[in-house]
Parts: sequence; C-alpha cells; structure tokens
Amino acid sequence: EHAAAYYYTCATCGLVEMNDGHTFQSGNPNGHSFEWVIDQDATCGAAGVKHEYCSACGQTRSENTAIQPTGAHSFTQQNVSSDTLKSNADCTHAATYYYTCATCGGVERNDAHVFQSGSALGHTSPNSDGRCGRCGAQIADPTPQRDPNACKYCGEVHGGFFGWLVKLFHNILFAIRGPK
Repeated sequence: EHAAAYYYTCATCGLVEMNDGHTFQSGNPNGHSFEWVIDQDATCGAAGVKHEYCSACGQTRSENTAIQPTGAHSFTQQNVSSDTLKSNADCTHAATYYYTCATCGGVERNDAHVFQSGSALGHTSPNSDGRCGRCGAQIADPTPQRDPNACKYCGEVHGGFFGWLVKLFHNILFAIRGPK
C-alpha cells in the first residue's frame, strides 16, 4: 500500500535522526496480498459467505460477500426418519420414504423416486372372522359355526330313529375317545 519509510541520517557521522516527523519514502509499495477466505460454504439450496484477507498485514475487506448456491441437489441418500416418511407400513407393504440430498440434506418429495424400508406388518384376524383386523381384507374363510344339533363325535346331524341310535353310539365314543 505504501513505500517503505526511512529516517534521515547525518551525511558526516552517520547518526540516525529518529524523528517521525522527518522521514522519507523509498521503493515501491509491497501492496496487499488478499486471498478469499470461506466463512460458510454454499450448498445446493443455501448461499455461502466469504471475505478477503491480506496475508501481509492482516487487513480484511469484502466482508459478507455472498457465494451463490450450487443449485444441483444429489438426491441419493436413503435416510429413514419421520421427516422423510411418505407412508407407513401396512399389512402388505413396508414403509415408504423419500430420498434426501447427499450434500444439503434437503428432502425430495417426488412420489416417483422413493424407497422402502422395514417389513410389511402382515394380516391379523383377532376375532376369527377371516377378515384382517387392520385393513379389513378377506384373508381366510370364516370359521364355520357349528350346528347345535351336530354330533359331538363326527360333526354330522343324525336324523330319525337310526340317526338317534348313531348319535347315542357316537356320544359313547366321544366320552371314551374324544372327537373324531
């Protein structure tokens, strides 16, 4: 910035006059050696900040100069979290999640670019009616209701006199052996 400053000296004896008010300049100014310093990196979605710093004297300038965002997301990360959840797991499908940017962590809410994680929950039928307790899907034939007139041993309904005899015989077998 400035040339070097020197004190005058006596031409006869060489004594230096240490008077700050009586100096001269000589040579070329060294100038500054400014370099950019990144205060905050720019990401895909956010601007960064930088300033200049002189390595010769420590002076700074251009503080808070904006660095433009890169603008190019890289939606390749598979992060499983409540922020990236598209849909919960159900009886037949695992939970579905959106991808996030590998650089800035932004979530890509694109239904065509998702991934699944975990497992499907599976069907349940707590009341044995053949329907899933979660989604209502028909998953099995309902357990048939037993005819109260059916034989305890074979499950058939025996009618008439001979049927009565068969039922009596089957009741004896049921008492001895249990159901057929």
